[in-house]
Amino acid sequence: MRLFIAMNFPAPLRRSIAAIGTDLERSGVPARWVDSSAVHLTLKFLGEIPSARVGGVSSALDEIAIGAEPLTLRFEGVGAFPSPRRPGVIWLGIESGPRLRLLHDALDRRMAEFGVARETRPFRPHVTLGRVDRDSGPGEFREFEKQARSLRLDTEIEINQIDLMESRLRADGPEYRRVHAARLGTLGVVSGGR
Repeated sequence: MRLFIAMNFPAPLRRSIAAIGTDLERSGVPARWVDSSAVHLTLKFLGEIPSARVGGVSSALDEIAIGAEPLTLRFEGVGAFPSPRRPGVIWLGIESGPRLRLLHDALDRRMAEFGVARETRPFRPHVTLGRVDRDSGPGEFREFEKQARSLRLDTEIEINQIDLMESRLRADGPEYRRVHAARLGTLGVVSGGR
């Protein structure tokens, strides 16, 4: 199974986040924009995990969640990797507070037990808004650079759960399904579909 660990958001917030991509699309920024149903914060991409090991990953997720406190996410401005002049991924930034960094580090360390490589790049929490086609030219992003400076989502959300998600790749884009969920700071665990 192709898995990742994420924080999911309520539908109204997902729509508000996706609307930023819609605004950029209307201004002519060439990208494949993420549908609101797929908006989330990836904490750790695991890749292919054999079905027989999913139970162990879920248990490890529960153990990490019990020791973590609920946290507040604050959204920041719009940016791009590797740069706004030559974007590959367009994103909405999230403030990287101490609780979020500690949770990410704990996940990174613990998932290494399941053969998942430790992250070598610094943790830059973000929500992907869109992915740029490789054949796009640099001049096509002048408008994006201007707009990115003015676009923000001035809101915050309390997060009390982390989810183990399955990603199924389809011709029309990935489909996500929650496999397991663990409540932060509690023994309460929820499993099943999204």
